[in-house]
Amino acid sequence: MRKPIIVGNWKMNKTCKETVEFINAIEPVLHDAADYGVGAPFTALKDATSTAKNLIIAAENCHFEDNGAFTGEVSVPMLEELNVKYCIIGHSERRTMFADTDETVNKKAKRLVKAGITPIVCIGETEAQYDAGETEKVIRSQLTGSLADMCADCVKDIVIAYEPIWAIGTGKSASKDDAQNCCAIVR
Repeated sequence: MRKPIIVGNWKMNKTCKETVEFINAIEPVLHDAADYGVGAPFTALKDATSTAKNLIIAAENCHFEDNGAFTGEVSVPMLEELNVKYCIIGHSERRTMFADTDETVNKKAKRLVKAGITPIVCIGETEAQYDAGETEKVIRSQLTGSLADMCADCVKDIVIAYEPIWAIGTGKSASKDDAQNCCAIVR
């Protein structure tokens, strides 16, 4: 039986002070039933990683290049310096608003694995794709593209996060069967 991992993404929320307050409040109630974590904004990562004892701290994104003229981006070496062990990539908002593709997610995943940082690769279908019965096709395509040319040893520790895009902020939610079917496709 796999131990569940539950990571909430803060998006563009929480200041450094709020981050420390949250972590100090949540740490005492964490338990061994799952591994728990948060995806914190870059500005709060240093405070988050230095405060957390049991809570997983994930970056919300990274760039696949180590340096260069990429205004506003965060490199993997920057994350390493902050002792970040997980990084969310391919989030639906990054794919839709910032033009992340399976190819760029793949480059990020490869760079993170090389650094020993666990990628949390997000995959999921839109409502139109769900309604059209294309969930499996979309999931397989995103997985194939996001993990292209990666060896089995490199992929074994990657976390795949199924996020049905149609359920984010809509008041709708995926059923247990929807989630289990997608987990089966991933496996």
